[in-house]
Amino acid sequence: MHKPYLIDDLKFDLRIYVLLCGVNPLRAYIYKEGMVRFATEPYQSPNSSNLKNMYMHLTNYAINKNHEDYEDGDDNNGGHKRYLTYLLEYLEENEGPNKVWEEIKDVIVKSLITVQPSLSHAYRACRPHDIENSHCFQILGFDIMLDKKLKPWLLEVNQSPSFGTDSDFDYDLKLSLISDTIKILGLSPARKGKYKRMKQKELDERKMGVQTSTIKKFKETERSKALTRRLKHEENNIGKYELIYPAENKELEAKYSKYSSEAVKIWEKFTGSYKPPIKITTPSMKKKLSKDVASTTSTIKTSKTSSTKLSVGRQTHSREYSSNMKARKLKKMPSDNICAKNEDSHTSSLDHLVSKYTGMAESFKLPSTSKNSVC
Repeated sequence: MHKPYLIDDLKFDLRIYVLLCGVNPLRAYIYKEGMVRFATEPYQSPNSSNLKNMYMHLTNYAINKNHEDYEDGDDNNGGHKRYLTYLLEYLEENEGPNKVWEEIKDVIVKSLITVQPSLSHAYRACRPHDIENSHCFQILGFDIMLDKKLKPWLLEVNQSPSFGTDSDFDYDLKLSLISDTIKILGLSPARKGKYKRMKQKELDERKMGVQTSTIKKFKETERSKALTRRLKHEENNIGKYELIYPAENKELEAKYSKYSSEAVKIWEKFTGSYKPPIKITTPSMKKKLSKDVASTTSTIKTSKTSSTKLSVGRQTHSREYSSNMKARKLKKMPSDNICAKNEDSHTSSLDHLVSKYTGMAESFKLPSTSKNSVC
């Protein structure tokens, strides 16, 4: 970046933590405390003489910690690691009201939406029976830099951000992050035991011949309730997290829905097929979601009824067609195909054919004498 925003003449970037609670549907939280990482030498525009000076142009902790002037963060002031809240307060005081935090959240949501179709596909393949959409989670580390106009730019997304604690600053920040994550996920030995018992019960039922349609029906009727319960639990244990997707603001949700639709179209173009992702709303909109689920169930039943009627119609048509073909064969059957040596033999053979092709006469025994056989 040619003209980054500077504090104390130093270049810096932000480490923003994002908790991905579910991908089908997408559900993400941003942690309201993060890390500001500074370079250790005053910034100058790149030129041939300073281009290789990593302590000036790079903000990575792994590099700058080796500089002789490097200092750990100390109560938000000074040091080359500072809290995110310190930066937001600094910008408010020195730049006036701004939308930096809102724009950072917008960049993160758009980034997640672009990969959601791929993540959802992989998740359904690995966890097809997860009606609660909470078997897996991921803490992502978004690295963002501000330019001179306070516009956020995404540098990279780390799927496994460092949780090392080389200093008291790291320990306090990351301990708080991990503690809030465990609370919002509801991780506990009791919940783990409950899930194991449920999966064992399903396995035993399959061994006894219980149809998988029973499990599927349970999923259709319970998915809405499970997702709503999950959201309610997360709201009650949110800590320093903030829900960024699905957006509670209607205007934002409408905007993100367009991005989501485009992401799905791109996925379909490159893969050839894709099942649209499930959408989940906040608990305030759960009534509408319940109606949608009920409507879907009704449509499935109607479709099954229509399929049954179509099957019966095909069987009836098949019987009528078979009967007509038999009658046509009888009409086209030439009389000289029956060769008999006497009148009795000829009459008996003809009656037999009538019984065979039309079903209007009872079965008739052919003469037992070999001389009167049909040739």
